[in-house]
Amino acid sequence: MKRIEDLTVEQQGRMEGWADRWIAIGLRTGPADRTTFERAVRQCYAFAGIWSAPRVIWCPSPLVAVLAGSIAASIACSRKGEAVREAVDQAVNQAVRGAVGGAVHEKWFHYMGGQFWVSGFYWGPAYTSFFREVCRLELPNDLWARGRAYEETVQSACWWWPHEQFVMVSERPLTIKRELGNVSVTRGWGSHRLHCADGPAMIWPDGFAIWSWHGVRVTEQIVLRPETITRDEFAKETNAQVRQVMVERIGIERVCQMFQSQCLDKRGEYELLALDLGDGRIRPYLKMLNPSMPGIYHVEGVLPTIKTVQEALNWRVGLTPDQIDDIYGADWYEQGDVILKPKGAKTFKSSPTILT
Repeated sequence: MKRIEDLTVEQQGRMEGWADRWIAIGLRTGPADRTTFERAVRQCYAFAGIWSAPRVIWCPSPLVAVLAGSIAASIACSRKGEAVREAVDQAVNQAVRGAVGGAVHEKWFHYMGGQFWVSGFYWGPAYTSFFREVCRLELPNDLWARGRAYEETVQSACWWWPHEQFVMVSERPLTIKRELGNVSVTRGWGSHRLHCADGPAMIWPDGFAIWSWHGVRVTEQIVLRPETITRDEFAKETNAQVRQVMVERIGIERVCQMFQSQCLDKRGEYELLALDLGDGRIRPYLKMLNPSMPGIYHVEGVLPTIKTVQEALNWRVGLTPDQIDDIYGADWYEQGDVILKPKGAKTFKSSPTILT
């Protein structure tokens, strides 16, 4: 077996175009290619040693496929369904992993993006097809044939679930709406975040929809009718990301009014608020302006014993009072939620040098 330790300049030059090609495949909308999918999925079953052709059941959305599949059988736990995945995916992926050096993997891993099963997440078809078609990697037996069959399934339809007797497969969505940024953002992990400000970010032929706000899965109400969000609805939301979107959509001032907040302490753009979020307990929360997103505020709960903004900031970054020295203490940095402190330092400034 030929082994690849590094990519040539020409191969590296084709990476971005290859990523764009598979991103486009992952973002396809409209009717599925049923003929191609059914032929390819039967090849996958044959590679798995399941020679009886499965019945292919087409569903108008992933929701219907999951519900129908759950009624028919436990698809995800099917031993033969697992055999299909292992035969057409893991065999090829493990072989490629053994034939490709770590440096090559890291370079490719950085470039891949897209959605669904084609995005190169770990060892997807986009990844393996690059080494087959561009690098001409040699693998034994029928491994590449398995890879091609699997690639055709993900190119021709949406999600699919294998069972020993049938395959549940969803039609593609009618629309996919995303938040696009610059190249460095759109080709990184979390790239092409689903986002739509006036409707669903994805919708299927039967009306099943996904609502998303800058990559956070939310409800139709949060996107279209944020003014109708009640105090109880806000208080009951346990997902921190969804709650942050609610704050953004409602407005920080209305949230504070909604919960009759009291300002305990203020320092610049920071406020320590006393809030009762619906459980009858008044606790301190730190209100912060996002340094990278003007106008966007975050509200985080802090320890009940905290009385000042500075105490709250210290607690967030793990500093105790005896570690703070604004004259001789070491400089440190904050990038989002990442705290960077110099190794070996005993004392630190009370405030960071904020990168982003």
